[in-house]
Amino acid sequence: MNHYRIKAIDMKKIILLSVFAALIFTACEHQESRSDAYGTFSADKVMVSAMANGQIVFMDIEECEIIKKGQLTAIVDTTDLKIQIRQLESTVNATATRLAQIDAQAEVQRQQLENLKTDISRIENLIPDGAATQKQLDDLLGSKKLIEKQLHATLIQKSSVNAEISSMKLKIESVKEALRKCYVHNPMDGVVLSQLMYNGEVATFGKPLYTIADLSAIDLKVFISGAQLPEIAVGQTVEVIIDDGPDKVRKLEGKVAHIAENAEFTPKIIQTKEERVKLVYAVTVRVNNDGSLKIGMPGEVNF
Repeated sequence: MNHYRIKAIDMKKIILLSVFAALIFTACEHQESRSDAYGTFSADKVMVSAMANGQIVFMDIEECEIIKKGQLTAIVDTTDLKIQIRQLESTVNATATRLAQIDAQAEVQRQQLENLKTDISRIENLIPDGAATQKQLDDLLGSKKLIEKQLHATLIQKSSVNAEISSMKLKIESVKEALRKCYVHNPMDGVVLSQLMYNGEVATFGKPLYTIADLSAIDLKVFISGAQLPEIAVGQTVEVIIDDGPDKVRKLEGKVAHIAENAEFTPKIIQTKEERVKLVYAVTVRVNNDGSLKIGMPGEVNF
């Protein structure tokens, strides 16, 4: 009985030792298998800024929220601009009324000229027969000249008023454009990375309101040596490796999106001084993001 028990114990020891040895072998194998390149994930960030000055009366975003292109995200107070538009429109209407009066005056003067021309023609025909005098003709010619001057002045006044109306209409369009800029519309589909201003705060032209990035596809920027350059090409499919929990990795598919034309010294993020003096080429690998990839995460690439 003891003999079988000893055998069973020995068998358990053998199994445990075998499993332990396999784990050590696997760990050593993983440690020895180095990836071709290392880097961190990044994305192009867009800083959305205010295009108007004033108090923020509406801000409808939150950090980490997914928002759509064209979505209304903020409104800067529009009260003063709307008042300006109403005042300008009122002035335009009043000036248009004055213009109508000027047009009516010009029409009266034109009619007076037509009447004078008729009278002058009649008097000129009567003078040879002695039925009219030269003085009557001279008086009519003087009146005609006076009305012509008055009509000319009226038309100049009309031109000036028209210019006023055109100028005010341009001002209205300018204020309306400023009014449109009070409404902030999101420029792209993406995720809000940081909210920099809130309801009630005062925005100024060019002041950032929030940052956004399109994380549907995210870039892994790695650095390779000149010797590795022949191995890769833009558009090439590569293997991307990321951490997936303690002692676990996950493999993803990526595509080479860009290869730097010129070499550079290894960035300062590399730990050792010896590594930093080497010349390397920056390579951007684009990876479709299922939501698990984050900006700043480390990643590895095998070409």
